[in-house]
Amino acid sequence: MRSFFREADLLIHDGQYTDQEYRSGRSGWGHSSVEQAIAAAESSGCRRLALVHHDPLRTDADLDDLTRQHGGVRSKSGLHVCFAREGLAIAF
Repeated sequence: MRSFFREADLLIHDGQYTDQEYRSGRSGWGHSSVEQAIAAAESSGCRRLALVHHDPLRTDADLDDLTRQHGGVRSKSGLHVCFAREGLAIAF
């Protein structure tokens, strides 16, 4: 599957849960964790990752916290990670 998006300029990927949430009983629900999506994008050489399909119970403040933890440019890979939300524009 990762060969499908190898070296993509922008990967839009489900990131509904964190790894911790995933392990606490949400495994097998058909969603990815934020960390799984980041790992897939990094190992495929993607340039940007927009995480979508957030848990419906997340607030804007929760997404801000996740952005502080996981967003921005990753130092080792150069991958730029953002949490997509209404009104987001990505310029190339």
